[in-house]
Amino acid sequence: MARSQATLVASQPTLELAALLAQGRQPAAAHSWAVDMRLRGFSGAGLSLAVDSAPGDRWAQALSAASGGQWQASLSAELLSLGRWRDRQMTGSASHAGGAAASYGFALRSDALDDRLSVPFQQAFARRGSGLLLGAALQWRGADWSARAALQDGGWLHWRGVPRQQLALNTATLGFDADGFLQYQPLLTGQNSQRSLTRQQPWQGTLLLERQLDTQRSLALALRQLPGAPLLPALHWRQRSGSLQWGLGWQLHERRASIDLAWGGWQLRAGADKLGAGAHSRQLALGWQTTLP
Repeated sequence: MARSQATLVASQPTLELAALLAQGRQPAAAHSWAVDMRLRGFSGAGLSLAVDSAPGDRWAQALSAASGGQWQASLSAELLSLGRWRDRQMTGSASHAGGAAASYGFALRSDALDDRLSVPFQQAFARRGSGLLLGAALQWRGADWSARAALQDGGWLHWRGVPRQQLALNTATLGFDADGFLQYQPLLTGQNSQRSLTRQQPWQGTLLLERQLDTQRSLALALRQLPGAPLLPALHWRQRSGSLQWGLGWQLHERRASIDLAWGGWQLRAGADKLGAGAHSRQLALGWQTTLP
């Protein structure tokens, strides 16, 4: 398998501040913002293994007898060779005194690691990293309803000698000591480092509730959980036409429409919030699966 993934989670004040700075505008009145954002991204290729429970397992039979439906559990593991790794966190505060003549003030801290980061006195490091990601799911199927709860992408990423940069930005550069002497503090301070680094990947969760309208159509509500973000809802419509299964989806939080196609073991999903280069949210997935004897 091969995959590429990046997720940016930012607080609402952070997005408001970023919009003002990007547009070159200043607030009319004094204002302050609490900055909190985290970017996690990686890409790589490797091996994925999934194991599903059999319908005849004792625990599944016991739950089925109690609930009247069918239960199934699955475990998965991905062993990846990483070709790209980015992880950056920025926290702190920003303020503005208000009015056109005033300027922004910042007290921010940034912690970034990136295999493409270029720092002074940089030494050679490993060309690729490694990753181990785990997943687990529990599914119930009734006559007309089904539900699925899953955890995925929890694990560890490792890269030997990956560059890391820690910075602190403080625009309040002038101050006075206890004796009343003026002190000058550096505006931007930090350090660069390179060492073998392992970071834990937080779990992502999904809860799916599906209603089977008839033998050909179904409607589903999905709730997705990302670290540091609220629940992200989505709606899915699926239709079966012979051996072809297709569907439409709507991600409420990202305002993204998507289309699903499945045929003969092949699966395709594509979506965007708008057409063209102005899209902010895009999705493209292609997969193939088969059952081994």
